[in-house]
Amino acid sequence: PSILVIGSITTLLFAILLSACSDDDDNMNVPEPPEGDFVNGKLVLHEGSFGGVGNITFISDDRSEIKRSIFQEVNPDEDLGELTKSIFFDDGLAYIISGGSNFITVVDRFTFEKVGEVAGGLENPRYGTVLNNKAYVTNSATFDSLTDDYVAVIDLESLAVENTIELGNIAEQIISYDQKLYVMNADGFDGSEITIIDPAELTTETLDIGEGLNSIKRNDNSIYALSNSNLTEIDLSTESIVNTQSVPDAISGAKNLELTDSKIYYTFENKVYRSDYSDSTLSDNEFITYNSTSGFGTMYGFDVIRDEIYVADAVDFASNGFVRIYDIDGNFIEEIEVELGPNSVYRN
Repeated sequence: PSILVIGSITTLLFAILLSACSDDDDNMNVPEPPEGDFVNGKLVLHEGSFGGVGNITFISDDRSEIKRSIFQEVNPDEDLGELTKSIFFDDGLAYIISGGSNFITVVDRFTFEKVGEVAGGLENPRYGTVLNNKAYVTNSATFDSLTDDYVAVIDLESLAVENTIELGNIAEQIISYDQKLYVMNADGFDGSEITIIDPAELTTETLDIGEGLNSIKRNDNSIYALSNSNLTEIDLSTESIVNTQSVPDAISGAKNLELTDSKIYYTFENKVYRSDYSDSTLSDNEFITYNSTSGFGTMYGFDVIRDEIYVADAVDFASNGFVRIYDIDGNFIEEIEVELGPNSVYRN
């Protein structure tokens, strides 16, 4: 009997120990959920009108909560400046680029409390990315020149521009992958190249994609680049062009490239299209169509986030724009009035 008792006690102690270890492992593997009023939703970025300041609308995932002007609500004595162009993220922070005011506002991405600012060393900043604790932000510099654009290198500890990488070319969208930077040297009207930058060695090389280059996106180990005549795939392991899909004449000038694991999305005028990666020619069969009274504001923003499609219309840039939401099969879900000049939607 004593042996049975000892054995039972040993088994019980082992079970308790195993349970404690399992709980500890679970706690170590499950990250702390973010805290703040703007978790589990979408951020709609607004440029504002000419001479006015930009702002951001929050839409919860279930669309039960819509909060406008969230930056000014949280930071009543601050503003985001003119022409808020884009946002990039890193370690719970959001970096909001104000191209018309030449600064970047840094906020906690879930509470939207301002925590810092990059001011100085920027001239018409456009897009940004983070690599090895440094931010890299494209700058258009003077708009009357296509050869003075550059990439500002920003130390994320001091929030100071510590260096610039001169391109002698247009600098727009930027992607970081592995230890390299990929900069689109085009704005949809001028330019046809992508510059590959090794920031450690400060070396560059270029790939010629095609005229009318307007969008670049990464999917796994490839960058896809949309120009007037082709969708070009660049293998990032070899940094070479490995595939092209032709763009039909009927939609030459398609823009707003978005990628999912299974589909390619793009827009032309007031229509959305989609194709498969295996197609030799992009489809010109419209997938979604919506009515807009604004030529310039039509499809001013377009994003595919998980299983939803977001179309942002800036209307006349003097009155509130709107965002139309569709499911991944193109079925209309809801239209939401937002603020002036909505140009992009981000997952938060």
